[in-house]
Amino acid sequence: MVSRLVLNRKEQEIASPKFTNENFILAKKYVSEFLRFQKDDCDFSSVLFVALFTSTDENHMSNHILKDFTSLIEQNNISVWKIFGKRNLEFLNSQINENLELYTKSYDYIWLVSTMDATHEFEDQVLKLKRTLSPKTKIIYLINDLWREKDFRIFLSKFENADRFFHMDPFAMINLSPEHRRKCHFFPFAGLDQRMFHPDHKKNVIFFSGSINMKYRRDYIDELLSNFRAHNLQVIIKAFHYYRRNQVTTMKDYASLLNSSQVCLDLGKKENRYWVLTGRSLEALASGCTLLVDEPISGGPLSLIFNREKDFKSFQTKEQFIGLVNDFDSHPSRSVEIALSGYNEYQRLFDHTRLLSYLRFILQHSVNELHH
Repeated sequence: MVSRLVLNRKEQEIASPKFTNENFILAKKYVSEFLRFQKDDCDFSSVLFVALFTSTDENHMSNHILKDFTSLIEQNNISVWKIFGKRNLEFLNSQINENLELYTKSYDYIWLVSTMDATHEFEDQVLKLKRTLSPKTKIIYLINDLWREKDFRIFLSKFENADRFFHMDPFAMINLSPEHRRKCHFFPFAGLDQRMFHPDHKKNVIFFSGSINMKYRRDYIDELLSNFRAHNLQVIIKAFHYYRRNQVTTMKDYASLLNSSQVCLDLGKKENRYWVLTGRSLEALASGCTLLVDEPISGGPLSLIFNREKDFKSFQTKEQFIGLVNDFDSHPSRSVEIALSGYNEYQRLFDHTRLLSYLRFILQHSVNELHH
């Protein structure tokens, strides 16, 4: 059983660094490997990925992150098994125990991929699977962000048994120890399903999707609605989380709305003045939207990988936000120009061959560590 750790005061502060110019420069270091990596030919014929979904419901929100990552593997004809829920994982363990040679003889390496919401009981089954297949098997956990104390607590509890963490929170890396950072790689795993996210007959629509249980977000939505009722710009608000039943949208409808909307609003500010890199931002860029994002003036996580004047637009106040929307409403060509730049840069950075080359590099690095 994985031990439960108690954070001291210093550890509790680790997950929330300040958004300053100095920290922006530091965070840039933790995405530099991803940004500078060049694509090359990579062979995955000897690798099996096992996607371990914590819920039996494929469409459950907890499975969304892993579905994005798995889509990259599936679209490129790499071997992948998808296992849903603890009972199916237990069944897989029993089958492999009986037919070990049959399951593993074709693969040099097996990578177990799961998410940070895996329970202790689920993780016990993951470790059992690794021990059965060792030394061929390694464990990867996907981290959306580490800004909350509870996220960091979970990270620590899984650190010893994990071989790698793929994360989307470079600012959280600033206060981690070198030992903790050694297993962490910036690997943004959102918007990777090109079958789902792509530009499609853009309409004069500004789209927001997300939970609106925070007053900060409601204030922006109210400002948007009150300013543009008389304009040609249509505003669509959908809750991707279960905040209000009449606003909930399916993943398919969510992607369709992004693909057809000219403008997407993303509000990534969290508690304690912390900003996260949301999957919604990356999905909007993949869908060819003009992306409007709230960011600190020193720069937020999206500015670490995209140009916030050329590829998207950022704002710090409601007045700046309304000014941008007014400008786009009056001069649609400016909106289209930014959308095209953001889409092209997304396609360059998230080119599947490039991502797979980078993935192979990370995994091979992990294998080399084992041999040393």
